[in-house]
Amino acid sequence: MGRPFAVAASSSVELALVGPPRTATVVATTPHAMYLMVSEGTMLCLASATAVRVPCAMVLESKGLPPQFPEGTIAAVGAGVLSVGGTTFRAGRWWRPPRPRGLGATPPARLAGAVRWLTGRVADPLDAPGRAAVADLVEGLSVGERPDLAVARLLGRGPGLTPTGDDVLAGALVTLNALGSPLAASLGAAVTAAAPTRRRPSRPGCSATPPPASASRSWRTC
Repeated sequence: MGRPFAVAASSSVELALVGPPRTATVVATTPHAMYLMVSEGTMLCLASATAVRVPCAMVLESKGLPPQFPEGTIAAVGAGVLSVGGTTFRAGRWWRPPRPRGLGATPPARLAGAVRWLTGRVADPLDAPGRAAVADLVEGLSVGERPDLAVARLLGRGPGLTPTGDDVLAGALVTLNALGSPLAASLGAAVTAAAPTRRRPSRPGCSATPPPASASRSWRTC
């Protein structure tokens, strides 16, 4: 085993990375990132310097790309080191993922204008049942109901490494927390109850990927 590659690791995965040695499993790869699930349920992302810096990322300090290993490959993590396929990556420094705050002081009209602006510029890859689930989610939250059924319909739905439905839920959690809304707790509980750490099987309109990224401190995934 050669000299370890240096990475800048997210503080959100510090407990998993510096803890005792244990196994991790490769669950997905892209040209610029490799995702691993640690045995207790924490997600790690070994990412290139040019990849999207997700909250659970260990970013390569070099200009190289992370190794490509097939899903199911077993790795080891602990004591600040990730080892996979004979290659070792060591955390040399840490970075803190940004957390949006203070939206509660923003005038409602300005927030509504931002939503309209985004709606006209972001593609909607959800199918009709997915859009109906989003509508039910909004309706349920607006009247104070637990959104369990809508959450279950959105988790795992749609294309992408993280399915679009997961992205919707993660975005809603980030926004509600930034607004200081008590609805964040209700939505977070519904998502945690539906899929706290497990991966969902593929089915039409869905993708076998982890649940939403770390939009809540109770989740250690991305």
